[in-house]
Amino acid sequence: MGAEEARGIRTDGKGKVTDFAKNEKCAAGVGSFVGSMARALEITLEDMGPFSLTSDKDIPMNVTCVVFAESEVISLIHAKTLKPDIARAIHGAIATRTTSMVRRVGIEKDVVFIGGVAKNPGVVEMLRKHLGVDFLIPQEPQLVGAIGAALIAASAN
Repeated sequence: MGAEEARGIRTDGKGKVTDFAKNEKCAAGVGSFVGSMARALEITLEDMGPFSLTSDKDIPMNVTCVVFAESEVISLIHAKTLKPDIARAIHGAIATRTTSMVRRVGIEKDVVFIGGVAKNPGVVEMLRKHLGVDFLIPQEPQLVGAIGAALIAASAN
């Protein structure tokens, strides 16, 4: 899960891809979307995840489009909804959309969460809650794709 898209990928025991799904709807870029929502809340992107973890309220939110989600955030702000509650709602909506995509490919043991969004504890926690699984998260999840590409290129020579 990165700035521009989210994918669910199933592999066999040897790492070969057997199925995948990707989020192709408006606001598919989870990282970009969270950045936009952080700006609407007037907090930093880095604070968005930890901030959301300070809330325990479940507020439904539809995030199929950044424009509509931003309108929802503004409405919640005007309704005096606390910012941590709004941040949690944003992460919950992301988890809801991602969960339906991941379930299309199936969930098996050893789920690895990669991409820069794996560094957002709010998204990680909401996905754990929605999927009912723990994740293996590499130390630098945003580099996994680049490292894989470099290994493939190196083995081709």
